[in-house]
Amino acid sequence: MTFKNIVCITKVTTYDRYMMSEKGRKTFLQLPLLRQETIRESHRNQKDFETMLAVIVRELDLPMMFVSEKIMDKIDVRKHDLVMTCGGDGMFLQAAQRFEQSLLIGCNSDRSEDPKKGSVGALTFIHKGNLQQSLLKLKMGEFHIEAWRRLYALVNGRKLSFLAVNDIFFGPTEPDMTCSFTLSFRQKKESFSSSGLIVATGTGSTAWYHNAGGTPFSKDLNGFGFIVREPNLKRTPAFVSQIISDDSELVIEPHRDGYFVSCDSRQETRHYVNVTDVVRIGLSKEKP
Repeated sequence: MTFKNIVCITKVTTYDRYMMSEKGRKTFLQLPLLRQETIRESHRNQKDFETMLAVIVRELDLPMMFVSEKIMDKIDVRKHDLVMTCGGDGMFLQAAQRFEQSLLIGCNSDRSEDPKKGSVGALTFIHKGNLQQSLLKLKMGEFHIEAWRRLYALVNGRKLSFLAVNDIFFGPTEPDMTCSFTLSFRQKKESFSSSGLIVATGTGSTAWYHNAGGTPFSKDLNGFGFIVREPNLKRTPAFVSQIISDDSELVIEPHRDGYFVSCDSRQETRHYVNVTDVVRIGLSKEKP
């Protein structure tokens, strides 16, 4: 299989965002000098990577066009047989939300083995060290396609328009609020007072879910996991986390208003729920 029309979406850097307005520029100059330099260095890495990518694309005569993240909503995905992202995991997840039926591949422009110095890039395979080799393999058709299962959410039986590659979060609109809800699946049921709930795919189990205390699991597993964040342990809940089979659904019943559901920590996916709503989360059977 070879690709005839590839679109590459390039990230708008944090530095770019500060420089978009006079207010942003003034704010940037008020940041600590070390923070300013970190932002500038990440920006330079992004621009250097874009230049390197464009040169190799020309050398290999790959059918690729470049589009800024700022205008990615104007992309007609029907005209492209591969969507490439150039940035980091956040850029990849943003594209996955918008082009959920497309083949995706991610480039990490600011990769570092040290998370303090750059991006580890759990979802983005291509980086500066393997860029030429990876693009050559892409041209020669020497690659394999992985099917990643995604999560869906239903509110009162109505499916939300977004699917999650990594995770779905249910929790309060304000971080200092308590999140009270009843959670059930299979024959199990428990009420919680906590700071929210993270539901993860195998792909996302090494990210927020893991940082919250969950145990990572294979993305090839036919199941998904959940963990309740900071539960009130004085209530001695029967469970706070578990990996469950892909034919199961988690059922969430809020005890009050002021909560929301979101996919992959993307603000544009937020759906606000109230005390009369019932939320269901499970693994999608749609094309990965």
